[in-house]
Amino acid sequence: MSTDTLNLRSGPGTNYSKAGVVKQGEALIINGQINDCAWLQVTTPAGAEGWVSGSSQYVTVDGRCADIPAVKAPAPPSGNTSANQNSGKGCLVFQNNINAELTITFTNSGTGKGTTFKVGPKAQQEQCLDPARYTLTVDAPPPWGSFNDAVEITPGLYEAYPINPG
Repeated sequence: MSTDTLNLRSGPGTNYSKAGVVKQGEALIINGQINDCAWLQVTTPAGAEGWVSGSSQYVTVDGRCADIPAVKAPAPPSGNTSANQNSGKGCLVFQNNINAELTITFTNSGTGKGTTFKVGPKAQQEQCLDPARYTLTVDAPPPWGSFNDAVEITPGLYEAYPINPG
């Protein structure tokens, strides 16, 4: 870890409750991963189970992400998620895992209306939108470039959207 402590969470996201703390230097057993190792399901030396961010900013993984089994995330806890979920919106948490600022543009496929925001290097930002189908463009400076994607936002959605180098 490149930080003194790291939160151990009950699920893969900051919207899940804190289940403990992992100290720098502790070797964790990785049981699974989600979203290309954006979050790791782990067991601590004391036997506690939970999730930690898989960002290289926080942890060093011995081995390849592709060799870690993908697992399903537990349902987000009620009452501990974004307030926008209760307003009928859906939320994505953009996890910028590269060391450059990203510009993300969403366009509602039905109305053509768009919104643009930035996510700082090695940072994350929650974006909550009305339910609809959206196209999105993620722009990063060279050498990363940009890519396009399409997402369906549903009421109550709360999901990580990791952006990894490569």
